[in-house]
Amino acid sequence: MGLNEAWFWVGLTTFGTGIYFLIDGTKRRWAASITTLIGVVAMAYSIYAHSHGGMLGLPIWFYLLCVSWVLIGLDVYDRHFRPIAEPSNPAFSLPKRDIIELTIVLAVSCAKSCQAP
Repeated sequence: MGLNEAWFWVGLTTFGTGIYFLIDGTKRRWAASITTLIGVVAMAYSIYAHSHGGMLGLPIWFYLLCVSWVLIGLDVYDRHFRPIAEPSNPAFSLPKRDIIELTIVLAVSCAKSCQAP
């Protein structure tokens, strides 16, 4: 498979993902719209590159790097401003002190078993 075909399939997958989130009715309709637009541009670019015989100046890794950093930034932004949800079933949640004690016990037992004889 050539690079133009790979661009087309990546664009089609991105386009489908954006359409899915638009239909799903997510709160971030702007992000779903941008994802859909990126998919359309990637498919159009692959057709352009196939018909004109050349690719634009930047390599594919640059575009993928930009998309990856945008998605990481969106995830960090979303986690930063999302309110902390209460556990749905408090019977199965451990208090913070118990989690810290369990972590310390596991770390000490691992340190003892990992020591050289």
